[in-house]
Amino acid sequence: MPLSICAPKTLTPSLSFPTLPFRKLHLCPQSLPTHHLHSPPPLSTTTSCIRISRRRRGEMLKTLVYHREEFHPEFSAEDEVWLERLPDKEKALNSHTLQSVRAWLKKLGFRQDREDRAQFSIERPDWHAMIALDVTELHIRYLKSGPGNLKKDVDRKLSYKLSREEIENAILKGP
Repeated sequence: MPLSICAPKTLTPSLSFPTLPFRKLHLCPQSLPTHHLHSPPPLSTTTSCIRISRRRRGEMLKTLVYHREEFHPEFSAEDEVWLERLPDKEKALNSHTLQSVRAWLKKLGFRQDREDRAQFSIERPDWHAMIALDVTELHIRYLKSGPGNLKKDVDRKLSYKLSREEIENAILKGP
C-alpha cells in the first residue's frame, strides 16, 4: 500500500523551518498508524494532506485523504503518561525530559513535524509560529505569512534555564 504525503519542498536558511510549496513524499505503509486505516478522521480545511491509496494487482481499491493535522494525533496515550511526569511549572525547562517537553508542547496546541521531530508548529487566530528545540535553547519564529500585520518573521531564543511557566507565557504572548 503506497503512502504519499504532501511535505515541504523548500526550507528557509535559518532554523530550517518549512515553507511552501509542497511536494509528495512516499513512505512505507508500516510507518502509518493502523487506527487511521480503519476509521478516517473528519476532513478539515487545511491544505497540507496525506493521501493513502490501497492497490491490489494494479487496480486501486480505495483512496483516503487525511489532512496533516489529523494525521498527527494531537495527543496520544503516551503523551498523557509524559504529562503526568512533568516537573513543577516553576522548575527550569532543562530539568524536564525531552518526551515530557514534547507532550507539553502538544498540549499547548503545537503539532510535531513528521520529518524533524525537534520542530513544532502552531496556528493561532492572530499568529502562526514554529518552534525548534535546539541543544542549548528553544527557538521560536512567528511567521509573517500568518494572520496579523508582521512585516517580517520574528525570531526569539529562549534559554532552557527559564521555567516552563515563563517559556509558556513568552510563547503564547505572541510576537
